[in-house]
Amino acid sequence: MINLNKLPQNVALFMPLHQQAIVKDPECCDEHKSTIDMLDKEIEEIPKESQSFTGEQIAERGSYYDCLVVYAHFFYAGCDWFILNWDRENEIVYCYAILNGDTQMSELGTTYLSDLTGHGRIELDFYWSQCSLAQALYDKYPEDFAEPHISKQIPKKKKDWRAKIVLKYQLNNKRKHGKRTTKRRYRNSK
Repeated sequence: MINLNKLPQNVALFMPLHQQAIVKDPECCDEHKSTIDMLDKEIEEIPKESQSFTGEQIAERGSYYDCLVVYAHFFYAGCDWFILNWDRENEIVYCYAILNGDTQMSELGTTYLSDLTGHGRIELDFYWSQCSLAQALYDKYPEDFAEPHISKQIPKKKKDWRAKIVLKYQLNNKRKHGKRTTKRRYRNSK
């Protein structure tokens, strides 16, 4: 059992301060215990070193972005940070950042974890499921990113209720919008 007045170390370092205040609130702390347990396990899985792949692995999966695994997601007002690894000693995260929805200027890079957690508005996605970077980008911005070569979730040790919701969303999105291409479609152009 977790005492929410004292969060697990990884969660306390990784969760933004304003979200910590909410989960520590005594009126609703019972409903957050399972979420905190889950987050602690998922944050522990974030690699300390950068992910590296051979040319064969990249060719097998289709692209470099199909190989990279996104372990966590931060978001705020059209901005997304997809976390790929975390240098715990220096408090630096390696991530793919999209700022203000500008996918053309998005990039892989590093940022200090404190820039994400101490801002007061940026939020950690409590219900994130690990997936490839290509899948995460396509799910969030299907008009701007190509459909991943391997469109399955990263296999988990046990089935997760969130995977059903994501799969249902993907199926509904495909039915609603049809098959997407890598090029943007404009409504009035032929």
